[in-house]
Amino acid sequence: MTITPQGPKPKVCWHHGNLARLQKCLSANYCDHYLWDQGGQKWWVKLGLKAGDVVQFSVKGKIVAKATVKSEPYDLKKERDITPIDPKWPGAVDVADVQWYEGGTCRANAKYGSHKL
Repeated sequence: MTITPQGPKPKVCWHHGNLARLQKCLSANYCDHYLWDQGGQKWWVKLGLKAGDVVQFSVKGKIVAKATVKSEPYDLKKERDITPIDPKWPGAVDVADVQWYEGGTCRANAKYGSHKL
């Protein structure tokens, strides 16, 4: 049975590669991300994201959560003195109102990563 979340419809499907890592960072009210100057800005602009937007999170094609974006990407260690969970993802985006749920699948080709809905 699919359980759907309450509230506004997400603007973006944010593909994430690791459920355990996603659970850890969302529980701390951020999502790990590229640094702004390492592709984060290009990704952010491509998706047209801004603070206040709602995003859904997909791991290996399964939609697992949604949250409200609260910041632009930033350097996690520099700005919040938090060591990144995975050094390949040293940036972060603050989120709030995280809802974990089972929302079906995101069938977009993961090769192309996150995308607008």
